[in-house]
This record gives sequence, C-alpha cells and structure tokens, in this order.
Amino acid sequence: DWAKEYPHGLIEEMCEKYDIRPEVVYALIKVESGGDSFATRFEPGYTAFYSAREFAKENLITRKTEEIHQATSWGLMQVMGGTARRLGLEAPIPVLIDPANNIEYGCKLLADIKTRYRSLWDVVASYNAGRVRRNAAGNYHNQRYVDKVAKYYSEMTK
Repeated sequence: DWAKEYPHGLIEEMCEKYDIRPEVVYALIKVESGGDSFATRFEPGYTAFYSAREFAKENLITRKTEEIHQATSWGLMQVMGGTARRLGLEAPIPVLIDPANNIEYGCKLLADIKTRYRSLWDVVASYNAGRVRRNAAGNYHNQRYVDKVAKYYSEMTK
C-alpha cells in the first residue's frame, strides 16, 4: 500500500534490465527517500570524487559545485552524484531527481554491487555504506538500515 504512488512501470522496466528484484527497489525507495523524488542530502564526509575537474568544465560549473553535487545523494533511491558519475552519468548531476534517471542509476549500482556479493542483505548493506562491514558480533555496521529495508521487502513479498 505504501508503494502505490511509486513509478511502477519504470521500476519494473529497470529491474528487468539490470536483473534486480523489484521488491528490493521498492523497499530501498521507502527507506532512502520515502518516495520523494526531490529528496537530496549533502554528505560532507564524502571524498570519492570522480573526475570533478573534467565534469565541471564540461558542464560549465565550478569544480567546487561539481564536488558538492557528487557529495550529495539524490532522488528516490538517494544515488550519490559521484557514484552516478562512476557508473557513466555525463549530464549535470541534478538530473538524478528525475525518477527515470534515478532508478536507472540506482539499479545500475545494485547490479554493480551484485557482482561482488551474493547475499541480498550484503548487497543492501553495501548500497547504503559503500561496502559490507560487520562488527565483532557479525552484525552489519548499518544493521538498522538493513533491518528497515528487510521489513519493507518482507511486506512486498507477502
């Protein structure tokens, strides 16, 4: 019921293209943005800039603006601008607020992560934290995040 206003056709299409379970995308959107395609969040500790100087010049903006855009998570799936650059986005990063672009790059990222991890929950943990990290007890460093996604995933798969 909570996913009724999400762009279903687009999600299904991208999930098929990238071999991703749609329920994962629905659950990630619920946790990441609550379905707000205009959601943005600057991550001041982000440092994985991708060709910032070149993209700034190409998009007629300052390098600092490009770095801020790369250090911001955007849209429904809260895709980091720098991650989208690494995955091939050449347009100005704010295009990630468009659900079509956002879901494309979010699914592209999930597909990329799936090449490194077999477990669905490892993929989810990595989507949020950049990689899988566990504490001494074996729980994910971001266990609360993984549990939230798992809750909504479970609701979608009932």
